[in-house]
Amino acid sequence: MSAKTTSELVLELLGLLQTHRQWAGPELAQRLDTTPRTLRRYVERVREMGYQVEAVKGRYGGYRLVAGSSLPPLVFNDAEAVAIAASLRVAAVQGLVDGQTTTTTAIAKFEQILPARLRARVSAVAEHVTPLPPWTVTPTTDDIGALAMACRDREVMEFDYTKPDRQAEERSVEPVALVPSEHAWFIVCWDRRKEGWRTFRVDRMTEVRATGEIFRRRDLPADSPADFVRQSFSRMNYAYKAEIVLMVGLREWVDYAKAWAQGSYAVDHATTRWPVSAQSLQDLMIMLNWIPESVKYTVETDSATAEGLRRLATRLAVHI
Repeated sequence: MSAKTTSELVLELLGLLQTHRQWAGPELAQRLDTTPRTLRRYVERVREMGYQVEAVKGRYGGYRLVAGSSLPPLVFNDAEAVAIAASLRVAAVQGLVDGQTTTTTAIAKFEQILPARLRARVSAVAEHVTPLPPWTVTPTTDDIGALAMACRDREVMEFDYTKPDRQAEERSVEPVALVPSEHAWFIVCWDRRKEGWRTFRVDRMTEVRATGEIFRRRDLPADSPADFVRQSFSRMNYAYKAEIVLMVGLREWVDYAKAWAQGSYAVDHATTRWPVSAQSLQDLMIMLNWIPESVKYTVETDSATAEGLRRLATRLAVHI
């Protein structure tokens, strides 16, 4: 790999400073693989580009961009530009209303600020990256944006929430994070009426409105919002449950199933148990059909569920 040019290192320094954190001088120098003296020259180059960089002296000093200063247009390196374009293409199919249209206009505007050498590469990514759309229902970009701002600003939100076969109920929540999954977008929040942590599907929310009230952050009972959503799924009262005994090692199964292997555990080096649950026998059958043909397995479940699965399998065999 060839050594980076001065321009590339200055650009990398700018990217680090634009994270809006304060960097200690030695840490920045280490990141750029240079000396403190050379780092000071790079900082001066960034200032010459119009960016206001403050040097704070003392034990806890370092370099940072001046808060609230007017910045020139952002400068992207090759990797950042391609990553942004690819992310926009993926976002187009992640279950947002008008996602395709919004992404097309966003990439068009993005390309206008890029130098010619990057424009062709970003255009190629935009035209030829085609993500597989997930099975996702579609919240609006307005709701996603409003909820994300409320998470950032710790602002209480209100909305009407409708579950299947139920009338809408007004909710007042303290939102902390949005979690998109394969099936839906969820907001993780403290439900003021229930006085507990909850997840709500964004597509079932209407009349989303900010209250202007700021709340104090609470400790989430999980390592992350995504983990909390997964735990919420596992606590759901599914109608059909089973344990699949797979004739395959746990590591191999996890490598294949990824997130779907949640809850799996090893019996021995060649056998894995996979607890599954579903709201219908059809969904349970889909899970079984998803297991690779090369993996032998048995199903352990109650007699009614076992009989239902046999009935579905027989029906399928008759019609093929």
